[in-house]
Amino acid sequence: MTGETISIYLKLCSSCQKKAPVRKKGLVTNPILHTAFNSRAQIDLIDVQSQSNDDYQFIMVYQDDLTKFIILRPLKAKTAEAVAAVLLDIYTLFGTPTI
Repeated sequence: MTGETISIYLKLCSSCQKKAPVRKKGLVTNPILHTAFNSRAQIDLIDVQSQSNDDYQFIMVYQDDLTKFIILRPLKAKTAEAVAAVLLDIYTLFGTPTI
């Protein structure tokens, strides 16, 4: 059998098609467009309990998506009250993001 015959057989074989790897779709095709500073923000908490200093166990990272401006705040606990207090502080400085 030639390579061409084998490839034709594999294309016509239904059980072979089920076993064929499925191509995954790529990343997001439509980028998110930003129009102004603080129109969209991202928040993350970094766990530094293994390297804690002065009872601070987490670092809150607040990043503006357009300018990539970052605000870092230490947190003693990962509770809703602690996160809300830090967010309130950031929002009073820059305002709330649209998204």
